[in-house]
Amino acid sequence: MKNIRWLAAVALLPVSVSAQEDPVTRLSEVLPPEVSELVVQRVEEARARELPGQALARLALEGVAKGRSGEEVLSAVEALAVDLGRARSALAAAGRAPLEGEIEAAAMAMRMGVDGAEISELASSQASGRALAVPLLVLGKLAERGLPSDQALGAVRDRLGAGADDAELVSDLPAVAQGSPQGLGLGTLGPGGPGGAAGGPNPPSGVTVPLGPPTDKARRGRGRGRGPGGV
Repeated sequence: MKNIRWLAAVALLPVSVSAQEDPVTRLSEVLPPEVSELVVQRVEEARARELPGQALARLALEGVAKGRSGEEVLSAVEALAVDLGRARSALAAAGRAPLEGEIEAAAMAMRMGVDGAEISELASSQASGRALAVPLLVLGKLAERGLPSDQALGAVRDRLGAGADDAELVSDLPAVAQGSPQGLGLGTLGPGGPGGAAGGPNPPSGVTVPLGPPTDKARRGRGRGRGPGGV
C-alpha cells in the first residue's frame, strides 16, 4: 500500500522544478559566470543530441544547493551527459524513439547497475506506446538491491507481460528483491501527464538522476563502459 500511495501522489504533483522557473535561467544566478556558461553549453549540446537538457540543469542546481564547487558541478553535469547519451543509445537500439523521462530513467537504472543491453532487451519486449520510465526505475532498484540482473529483468518483463500497470509493478516487485523494509522507494519520478505515472503512453520527464557516486555494483561495472558518478 505504501508504494501505491507513493505512485498516486507522484501522479498528482502539479508542478516540477522545470515548471516553476527554468533551471537553465537559474544557473546564471547561482553559478560563477564562467561555470554557468559551460554548464549551459552542455545543456544546449545535450538538447541538440535529443537528450533531456533540463536534467543537466537540475543536477547543476542540486549540486549548488549541496554546496559543491563550480568545478564539481561541471564535472557531474558532464558525467550525466555521458550517461544520458548511453541510456538513449540503449533505448534506440531497441527501435524505440525514447521520451525524455525514459532516457532519464534509463540513465538512473544504469547508475544502479543495469547494463545497456538489459535496458535494450526490456525496451524491445514492450510495445512502443508502453511508458518505460517506471519499469526502468524498478529494474534499477532490483539490481541495486543485489538481485541478479537476469532475474531482475525477468521479473519486470513477467509482470509487464501479465499486463501490470506502473502502480502494480511498484507494489508487486519488492518481494522479488527479498523484501527490503523500505519498499522500492522510487520517489524520483516527476509529475504525471496524461497516462504518465499510471503507465499510459506518454511518460513525463522529470526523473531525477541522484547526486553522488553510482552504486557499488555500478562502480564494478565501469570496465564495461559506465561513466563516473555525480556530484
